[in-house]
Amino acid sequence: MDGLRLMWSAGLVSKAQWQGAEDFRRDLELSTGASDKNTTGIRSASIPEPGQVQLDAIARMRGATKAVGQILSPILNWIVVEGKALRPFYVACRMRHQTAEKMAVEMLDKLADYYSGPYKK
Repeated sequence: MDGLRLMWSAGLVSKAQWQGAEDFRRDLELSTGASDKNTTGIRSASIPEPGQVQLDAIARMRGATKAVGQILSPILNWIVVEGKALRPFYVACRMRHQTAEKMAVEMLDKLADYYSGPYKK
C-alpha cells in the first residue's frame, strides 16, 4: 500500500500535506511528458520538444525539492515518489521510528508550504 496513504490512515498527514504530496506527484508525471499524447492517445515514438506545461512542472519540482532540502530528499523520494511505507525506510536507515516519522512530517510540511504558496495550482 502507498506509504502516504498509510500515513494518512494513521492520522499523521493533514489535508494540506496530502495535497502538497499529490501536487508533487502530478508535477513529476507532467515533467516526464506523460500527458503528451497524440490524438490517438498513444505517445509518439519520437521524443518531442518539451512543452511549456512540462517545463513549468520541472521548475516547480526543482523548487519543491529545494524547499524540502537535501536532508529530507531521501524520504521525499521514498514516500512520495516511490510510494513506499515509512517502516522499511527507518529499518533500512537504522533510525528510530519517531525520528523517521518526524522527518516525514517535516518533509510533507515543506511540500504543503511550497505548493500552497506562489506555485499554487
